[in-house]
Amino acid sequence: MSILKKLRVLKTNNKENELCPEFKKYLVEYEEARDEDNKQISTIRDNLASLGVFLMFCQNNNLHPQDFTKREFKAFFKYLDKQRNCGVKTRKKYLHMLSTFYYIQGYKNLFEYQLDSRKTRRYSNLPEIHYSKITPDEYDLIRDKLFEKIDYKKEDPYAGSSNFSRIRDLIAIETLWETGCRKSEVLNLKYIDFNKSKKTFTIVETKNYTEREVPFSDELAVALQEHMSKNKLTGLDDYIFQNTQDPKKPIPSRHLSKIFKEVVDELRKESKIEGRRVVLHSLRHARIVLFLKEGMPIHEVQRIAGHDSINTTIGYAHMKEMDHTIIPKAKEILNQSNKKR
Repeated sequence: MSILKKLRVLKTNNKENELCPEFKKYLVEYEEARDEDNKQISTIRDNLASLGVFLMFCQNNNLHPQDFTKREFKAFFKYLDKQRNCGVKTRKKYLHMLSTFYYIQGYKNLFEYQLDSRKTRRYSNLPEIHYSKITPDEYDLIRDKLFEKIDYKKEDPYAGSSNFSRIRDLIAIETLWETGCRKSEVLNLKYIDFNKSKKTFTIVETKNYTEREVPFSDELAVALQEHMSKNKLTGLDDYIFQNTQDPKKPIPSRHLSKIFKEVVDELRKESKIEGRRVVLHSLRHARIVLFLKEGMPIHEVQRIAGHDSINTTIGYAHMKEMDHTIIPKAKEILNQSNKKR
């Protein structure tokens, strides 16, 4: 069961203390990302409770996390000190949590407050959270490793639970890579969400019941259809990526993260991947950046990625991975304008 389902920040009868759908989704995304890091459940639970406090502060003051400046961060930490009676160690934990949260979301506005905290030594030894980027070539290595674990000598590769699970996991990870969806979105996909003719998934936001369509390639469509035909349950309301122990349930979230981590660790030992923190979330990050690099309009990337705010998508366009694309374009524009003089 998700930790969030046990936390009061998500379930409450007091409407005044209930987070809005957008802020609830922040909690889901945070839990998913920290689960990728194999953090202890108790640590994730404590972080989620703290994040809930921060988001409630935002909501009660009509603020959005992305709009915070150093002034708003100071107000929040003063609130922790004066109204919640949090000591220095507790406030430092909040800042650690926020460092992770803002990195996961791709928001940059905490940096100024972090820098100020270091200079004033308000909180020492602040962490720097980085999920390593992944290139298409590196992903190809990961996919090849996953292929190697499948016994294709069998007449029916799907025969046997071990082989079935490996093929299922490979297709699930490939789906994450192609679509840029969140892990929870892919694991919760059902047959009814699969559009064979359009080659798209319909992703339903469970909090506000909005929908978005996410495309995938012809190649993946073929693999998905074959996999779906081999599942034990094939009704419209059945999961595409089913738990082998209980097909009425999806793959456990930690299982897919574990499989991915094992393969990445193998490649790292072979000196084929350098990133220290290449996790499943890296696939989503990479896909969004790739969409932008290929010139897809930001508002279209926003819709496919499921970002509530266009500013979140814009944040990806400002990352270093975009430099080699943006700088040549800027030079080209400058050169063209100079010719017109």
